[in-house]
Amino acid sequence: SWSTGDTTTTISVSPSQTTTYTVTVDNGITTCTDSVTVTVSNPTVDLGADTLGLCAGDSILLDAGAGYNYYGWSTGDNTQSIYASTTGNYSVTVGEANCTATDSVLIVLSDLEVDLGPDTAICKNVPYTLSVGSEYQSQVWQNGSTDTSYTVLVGGTYYVTVTDGLGCTGTDTVHIEEILA
Repeated sequence: SWSTGDTTTTISVSPSQTTTYTVTVDNGITTCTDSVTVTVSNPTVDLGADTLGLCAGDSILLDAGAGYNYYGWSTGDNTQSIYASTTGNYSVTVGEANCTATDSVLIVLSDLEVDLGPDTAICKNVPYTLSVGSEYQSQVWQNGSTDTSYTVLVGGTYYVTVTDGLGCTGTDTVHIEEILA
């Protein structure tokens, strides 16, 4: 007789959690009892948010967590963690015994470039406007201004640093010569 209520010599079980099963055998002379524990392994893996942003030149550590018998990354690596430095979909499968779990994450690389144009010359007393557009989260010009454009009135070197929604920055510099004649 099994602890499940079955009276057959063998039973088939599929527990959702670790469970101990007991069997009692009585042949009329002797009663014997034995038990077996079926351990359910339910690995889980979470690489974080489904999309992660990355600034050019940086890398991000993707860690599947400790304690698994098997690690299989889409990159071919078989370690607990990897560094990602390019745009792409990264996935990992982890395993315990015969059970596996998989998670993936999309890494988006910020390709932040700002261009103030080529060095140029302007006529005296003729304003020249430099502009970065409105696609950036913020911008700071050499004088601390945070407008999307900057009006040049005299020759010199001008620069702007822009920041995108991921916190990545880019800088460009332009030299403007003032023609006096």
